[in-house]
Amino acid sequence: GEYTMNSISVTLATVFSLVIVSSMAAYAITKTEFFGGKALFYYFLAGMAVPASLLLVPLFMTLKDLNIRDLALFSVGDYWLIHIKDFYLIDSRLGLILIYTTLGIPFTVFVLSAFFRTLPTALGESAAVDGATEYTTFWKIYLPLAKPGLVTVAIFNFLYTWNEYQFALVFISNEHLKTLPVGLYSLMMATAHSNQWTALFAGLVILMVPTLAIFLILEDRITKGLTVGAVKA
Repeated sequence: GEYTMNSISVTLATVFSLVIVSSMAAYAITKTEFFGGKALFYYFLAGMAVPASLLLVPLFMTLKDLNIRDLALFSVGDYWLIHIKDFYLIDSRLGLILIYTTLGIPFTVFVLSAFFRTLPTALGESAAVDGATEYTTFWKIYLPLAKPGLVTVAIFNFLYTWNEYQFALVFISNEHLKTLPVGLYSLMMATAHSNQWTALFAGLVILMVPTLAIFLILEDRITKGLTVGAVKA
């Protein structure tokens, strides 16, 4: 149960962060004109060519000595509602969420850019004539219209994050912070010589059910979201 809750919290936070950040980037690249816009798109695209496994050592060396000292947020007078001392990004859910979000941005921006290109530019021009800012145009007009694309990338990123094992194994050593795939491996090693197969198979079912349910329920939405923008009318 603890492993499952860790996976749920990490996965939902990662998907939410990815959808928000990548949709903003895709909108800026496709619907606004600025110097270096195309270069920025290809920069994101280049990120898809780097195997994630090659980033394990550089990321670990970068984050192992990186910590936040005396983090205090939301002050009310002389009182702090949140006060954290010596917060490390390794062996923490936040560090894992940041890693997953960073790794998922290239693919998510690539898919959403193709989707945003299919949305009429005239909508943004009409909103500008009415005095709407770029932020208003994005949040009130384009983001609701991009819902099919957002659902598609959310599904793919959910599946990747939910089943990811390598980064969770390297960056999480605390038994209480392990995600479900890593926790299942620990469970397998613990039950390897005790024949407690019921516990292991129960964990496998918990890991498998969300993936299977998503494909059965949202199969059409996944395929439609990926093909949008492939052919222009």
